[in-house]
Amino acid sequence: MIQRIQTIYLFLAAIFLFVLLFLSIGVRENESVKMFENLYTTVLSIVSGGTAIIAIFLFNNRKLQIKIISGLTVLCLGVIASLVIFQFVLPTQLTTINYIPYASPIIAFIFSILALKGVKADEKLVRSMDRLR
Repeated sequence: MIQRIQTIYLFLAAIFLFVLLFLSIGVRENESVKMFENLYTTVLSIVSGGTAIIAIFLFNNRKLQIKIISGLTVLCLGVIASLVIFQFVLPTQLTTINYIPYASPIIAFIFSILALKGVKADEKLVRSMDRLR
């Protein structure tokens, strides 16, 4: 079941979480400020992206995959919270703020929710087929 649509959703969530690390969040004294300067967001983003990649390969154990993807959604919310907190602390140092990177974890969160729904639908389908046997 690695070719299922939830695999694509998880892969896209991982991409958006890893791309977040390389985006510029603003300008401070004529130099670009990268997301790497925020340690909490960097760690949460790497852990979240890794969790999405791990969840892709758990297609044989859908119950565990559902738990991992549920944890991924919580981690995505943690990345969003970390960015919001970082936004309130850092603006005093930045001359220009770039708000585009803040959409990346929100999109990853949406993809993780879609993947969770897809895995739950697969589990429901398998259970209904088990009843027919």
